[in-house]
Amino acid sequence: TQLYRQALYDVASIRSEALELKEALLKVSQGDRPFLYAALAPYVQQAVQAHRAFLKRFEVEGRPPDKVDDECRQAYLSSRMALARAHAKLPSSASLCEALEQYQLVAAHIKAHPADGMHAEAQLCAEMTQLLPVRIAHLKREEAAAGQRGP
Repeated sequence: TQLYRQALYDVASIRSEALELKEALLKVSQGDRPFLYAALAPYVQQAVQAHRAFLKRFEVEGRPPDKVDDECRQAYLSSRMALARAHAKLPSSASLCEALEQYQLVAAHIKAHPADGMHAEAQLCAEMTQLLPVRIAHLKREEAAAGQRGP
């Protein structure tokens, strides 16, 4: 299963890189934000699906594991963070809530199982878990106002 898990991780990493490249290309060629998000959505979905497939291999009874083996830990946490970044590409409260959940899972894992070399990830997760709720609340207000105005 380790070989299969590695293949899933490789596919997820490639999908995330494709998403980053597509975003960069679209930002250069398109200034229109709604178009940018619509064009990115399929790439976000592909990256999300690939990372979820990889992370599913670690689940215990359908839930994230309490602990991950040391040899898989970096890949596991990197995949969770890439999943969070992918969700954060789309400006909706639902998508940002998914990103927040992933950052919280990484932060909780690092706190429960400290290890050398994880300081930057822990700091990033701490910052994102502080910033995203504010952004989510702002987007929810915008979405509610847009819903009241109608199409």
